[in-house]
Amino acid sequence: MARSSMQYEMIQAALDGITTNKTITVYKKDVKKFCQWAKANGYKNLMMIRLKDWKTSQDIVAS
Repeated sequence: MARSSMQYEMIQAALDGITTNKTITVYKKDVKKFCQWAKANGYKNLMMIRLKDWKTSQDIVAS
């Protein structure tokens, strides 16, 4: 099975059930910008982002 890119996975999740062409275009543009930022900051896949978010939420609960 081929690996999916972070951008592809995010677009598929965001566009589920959306049919408006303008909305689709805006979502794709914003996901692309976010993925560029994420890669520039060392995030290689969605799991790294989810793990960091989970650790941050655990730190908030602990304090």
